[in-house]
Amino acid sequence: MEDQFELSVLDAGDQTRAVAIARCGMDMAVESLSGLRLQALLDFHAKLSATAAGRAPMKPTAPELTEFGQTLFGLLVRGGIKSIYDRLPNSHIRLQIYSNRPDLQAIPWEYIQDPAAGAPGPNAIRSVVRVIPTIGVPAPTPKPLGETLRMLFVYAEPPRAKSVDWPTIKNSIEAEFKRKLPKNFVLDLVEGATTESFLNAFRDQTYDILHMVCHGEVAADGTGTLLFQDIKGKSSDSITAGKLAAVLKDQQLRLVVLSACNTAAGDFSKAYAVVAKTLVESGVPAVVANQFEITNKNAALFAGAFYAELLTSGDIDRATTKGRVALDFGGTLPNNVARIDWGIPTLYRHLGAARAFKP
Repeated sequence: MEDQFELSVLDAGDQTRAVAIARCGMDMAVESLSGLRLQALLDFHAKLSATAAGRAPMKPTAPELTEFGQTLFGLLVRGGIKSIYDRLPNSHIRLQIYSNRPDLQAIPWEYIQDPAAGAPGPNAIRSVVRVIPTIGVPAPTPKPLGETLRMLFVYAEPPRAKSVDWPTIKNSIEAEFKRKLPKNFVLDLVEGATTESFLNAFRDQTYDILHMVCHGEVAADGTGTLLFQDIKGKSSDSITAGKLAAVLKDQQLRLVVLSACNTAAGDFSKAYAVVAKTLVESGVPAVVANQFEITNKNAALFAGAFYAELLTSGDIDRATTKGRVALDFGGTLPNNVARIDWGIPTLYRHLGAARAFKP
């Protein structure tokens, strides 16, 4: 596809070197990246995570976030790769990023900033996508939006956990579907999800979209988990990335949206550790998740903008970018603190799964 800028960053034998391969249409370039100093980037990643969680003693400023994004850009887009990038049209482009190095996979590439793009923040015509390699998994055929679209909406709020404002998120989603597909939309709800009720929802029905609103966390060993309620509703039941993938891999889903914190975080060097990545590796075509903590308000705001675009173009990449742009809308924060919310949502997908639906 001519609107794809594919960028692979591959291991070159030691921590200070990598090889970057870029391709767009018939143009291709290879660059050796030497002298890599990733620790500063990973330290800033930790600062962003702490800020999202409300634990940062010093929040990043807007200029610091811009500098970080421009550093990410300069790290990858250089030499022949920059020559290709500079030839890109001033229209929507998918920046498809892949790396086989765990430390590079952990970098929050969503904050990448082209110094020549103008105003800082998410670029509305550059969709940052994390492509996950798969073998023998066919690209899904887009479903016409004129056909009935079915969503399973699941929420879980274990006792003693922070409140999950699922009605606001659900209302935001339903408003867009009623506006775009008033006669062709079915939403099934699983309230106060337990492991059993979640499994039962798939017994006699298939869905196009699974949207989950719950708590996500990363265990001490780096494994991402979702928190369901236990069968008695008195405590939480942790569902690991691997267990969730085992349930969803054969469900014929087109898209999974996780309105849950830290569902794109974890130990990237371990198998079945990062929820979003694990789901795509198991066969789910596309997963929208969050790499840090996210507020209920922002989850609802993102969902509204995301589905408004998805039900217009059917394009998951464009929809994710629209959601990010919505999270960046607003005035300057006090003390010039950076607005980091727009880089929290991430998109992991199959190489050929950009379009879930056909207008």
